[in-house]
Order: sequence, then structure tokens, then C-alpha cells
Amino acid sequence: MQTEKGTHQGSRERGFTLIELLVVVVILAILAAAGTQLIGGETDKARYSVAKSNIATLKNCLERFRQDVGRYPEEEEGLQSLVFDPGIDGWDGPYYNKMTIVDPWEHDYIYRFPAEESPFDYDLVCTGRDGEVGGEEPIDIDIVSWDL
Repeated sequence: MQTEKGTHQGSRERGFTLIELLVVVVILAILAAAGTQLIGGETDKARYSVAKSNIATLKNCLERFRQDVGRYPEEEEGLQSLVFDPGIDGWDGPYYNKMTIVDPWEHDYIYRFPAEESPFDYDLVCTGRDGEVGGEEPIDIDIVSWDL
């Protein structure tokens, strides 16, 4: 039965209440926060893997430098001597294909020659997410060349 044009008597259409909308918004916020934590953790794991791979690559570059020059770069020359010619006889680089040598968290790698901690000739360290020497598992722990 129609009482007015376009309206039906007894229609029970209703919208959502403010409480219902707030509950949905809160649930969505909780899900978004949980998803961000999961994605953030996976991103750090991926960065950790990339850092390990980069250290292995840098070790190979340092060996090629040593084969050409007869020694490893001095600490003052640093890892940049793998990219830019430091004016040393025998240098046949670049040995590394990136202009800047930083870890996946944008921190500088620590290079020490002669070694202070490594049983080998040099120390090469990635300080992890926190950028500090030391750190706790799993992502803030340092990645060191002598463990690879």
C-alpha cells in the first residue's frame, strides 16, 4: 500500500548506528596495526639477509683488491677504495659497483684494518637495524665477516 508517491508504509530500512560504525573502525585499526607489525618484521628479516649477502660480496671485493695491490685497504682508505681509485699502484677497480657502501638500514659498514676482533686480516661489521655495535637477536645483532 502506498501512502505517498515513492514511499512504502511499514518500510523498516535503517542505517548503521554510530556504535556499530565505531566498532568496525576499531576492528579495522587493530587489523591494520597487526599487519604493519608482520610486514615490518619481514622487511627487517629481508634487510638482514641482504646485509649478509653484501658482506660476502665486500669480502670478495677486498680479496680482489688485495690480489691487485698486494694488501688490503688501509683503514684510512676505507671501503671507498673499492669504488674510487686511491692512487695506489696496481689498483684495477672499481671492485664494487655502488657509489656508496652502506648497509640496508643506511648505516656505514665498519671496516678495520688491521683486525681487532676477527681472526683474519680485517674486521667488516654491519651493525644491524639499531646502528650500534653489539645488539640483541634477531635483527639488531651485528653481522660480522668472520662468521660468514
